[in-house]
Amino acid sequence: MIENTEQLKETWFKQIDVFEQAVKDFLSQKISDGQFQRLRLQHGVYGQRQDGVQMIRIKIPSGGMSAEQFECIAGVCEKYSKGIAHITTRQDIQIHFVKVTDTPALMRDLGNVGITTREACGNTVRNVTACPYAGVSASEPFDVTPYANAYALHFLWNPICQNFGRKFKVAFEGCDHDHARLYIHDLGFWARIKDGKKGFKVVIGGGLGATPFPAHEWTEFMPVEEIIPFSEAVMRVFDRYGERKIRSKARMKFVIKKFGWDKFKELVEAERANLKVDPQWNNYLKGIQDAGETGEHEPAAPGGASSDEYEYWKKTSVSPQRQAGYSIVDMRLPLGDMTPDQMRRLAALTRTFSNGHLRVTIEQDMVLRWIRDEDLPSLYQELKAINMHHADADTVYDVLACPGTDTCRLGISGSRPLATVLEERLKAANGIVSELAKDIHIKISGCPNSCGQHHLGQIGYHGAALPQKGHIAPAFQLHLGGGVSEKGTTIGQIIMKIPSKQVPDATVKLIEHYAAERQDGETFNEYYARFGKPATKELLQSYAEVPAFADDPSFYNDWADEKEFGLQQGVVGECAGSPVADVAPTLAEAVPVLEQARALLTHGEHEAASAKAYEALAKTVDAVLYTKMVQTFVPAESIQQFDNHFVRTGEFPELDSFRYEVDAWRADASADNAQALVAKAEQVMQLCRAKGVGES
Repeated sequence: MIENTEQLKETWFKQIDVFEQAVKDFLSQKISDGQFQRLRLQHGVYGQRQDGVQMIRIKIPSGGMSAEQFECIAGVCEKYSKGIAHITTRQDIQIHFVKVTDTPALMRDLGNVGITTREACGNTVRNVTACPYAGVSASEPFDVTPYANAYALHFLWNPICQNFGRKFKVAFEGCDHDHARLYIHDLGFWARIKDGKKGFKVVIGGGLGATPFPAHEWTEFMPVEEIIPFSEAVMRVFDRYGERKIRSKARMKFVIKKFGWDKFKELVEAERANLKVDPQWNNYLKGIQDAGETGEHEPAAPGGASSDEYEYWKKTSVSPQRQAGYSIVDMRLPLGDMTPDQMRRLAALTRTFSNGHLRVTIEQDMVLRWIRDEDLPSLYQELKAINMHHADADTVYDVLACPGTDTCRLGISGSRPLATVLEERLKAANGIVSELAKDIHIKISGCPNSCGQHHLGQIGYHGAALPQKGHIAPAFQLHLGGGVSEKGTTIGQIIMKIPSKQVPDATVKLIEHYAAERQDGETFNEYYARFGKPATKELLQSYAEVPAFADDPSFYNDWADEKEFGLQQGVVGECAGSPVADVAPTLAEAVPVLEQARALLTHGEHEAASAKAYEALAKTVDAVLYTKMVQTFVPAESIQQFDNHFVRTGEFPELDSFRYEVDAWRADASADNAQALVAKAEQVMQLCRAKGVGES
């Protein structure tokens, strides 16, 4: 477990050295593309649609960072990429078009201010997200931020979660409203207080993608000290029983579906009962203070005057904090994009107007907190000077879109250009739309995988295509009725495909109809439930028609693209990257290492013998683990994974307490312990050979 940011920095720099050598080995063809892919994804380096460049995903746990960290991200964006930073729906910040040879230096720059890209991608626990209003919300029982951050540190580099079959997502919420979207996560924690004790409502097994499932409710209250042991039990079950061959079925929601809810609960409870809990897991509780962030800063210089523009911004972007005299400012970022210059100047503003901290949201926006009420006019003028004063955050005009065909290998049609056009069209129809703005959210994904969370939009779209007599028109699949409310999370219903060029007109038509037909106080989703899918399809049917290519070739160009639309062939995305590389380890690789351990033991070199025995043991179990499509990065993960997949399942009953014995012997390399470790390595190799596994 990583216990603090200084330890994170030390560990991270060692890992960067390893990664830098892997980059050199890959470029000199000493390791294969498959081997390198696993390592770079684990370090947050993701292949782009364009050859020869990478996307870097930067983790922002709970979405919060200091002005110094924000400035550092601006610096790496300017130095290594094309100068645009993009906020994601996971509270990460992505930069694109980075050369792979620059990635180690980029990582070191970030590491100097306590930021890591490690496990932002890959088959592991991804960035731990949290409500952006945590600590300042009037409805929260307590601030979830320190719990989310401690949770993130615990599972960073943790051997238990480095080699899952697929990614694992976790979120924390404290408000009455579910800003963090807990029900689309593998694990979600919602702050509660019961009998004066802090804890969480726990939900489990949610996810979007091509097959969305809302999470199940595990319990209404779990004390804070139980959430990490509980999570470790859940992760062991997921790791052990999760699918590894069929990548589209490898999320935890499918483990629950396979076993059924009752059986799945039995498996987790059995794992909890047999789990040896390390008291250090809850060390994070000792340092948590109720106060969290404070707003102690000097008042800004007075300035700015009221205007209609300012008043509208204040109406749509500002809300009161729980702490009297302070306000929260929601900043709408079109497409979630920022330039390095904007980032630096915004960081400076946080030092003047706030407490030097800011947060990013899963809506691809930003939140400034601890703004003195009297400073709002001045802040608005400063934001306007850097073009970051856009009103209407979290409304129908705040169209959310994933990167789509701009950079993503899996993108089918252009989500970002469509989002821009939609905002323009909706603004043009302002008289019709404005009074309904807060009730409708539009979310767009460039493919069915839901990175743009289209399932959760009252109006959602995902990229598609419409073949038409030798040509293909870019299109989007319309979803309606999704969202998050006090009644829970609702997955949008698939309606119909609409060609891209007709999507803006169809969207405006739909909203116009809602405005005209809604009953008193009726929300969009209530209107849609009453109006129904068949009637909606009939209303929009004319927009689904595609003219022949000869009649209107513009329909066969995507937004912001002059060439004729076509689907990429043979392109494989990396969000479901393989859990194993293309070269299988064998028991033979462990034999010479074990021989070295024996020789060192004979010569009384106990520390060296212990190290080699541990390495031999790891190489032995690596060969066996590969038969279950599990491949690790370091020996500690190999030991943990073997324990989870083979020992705790009873396949090797002779090795009960295997992991705890091995860890104890390795921690104290005395003569007796070194001898015991060598003997254990020999025993495990014999058992594997007897079972006929791991042989070449």
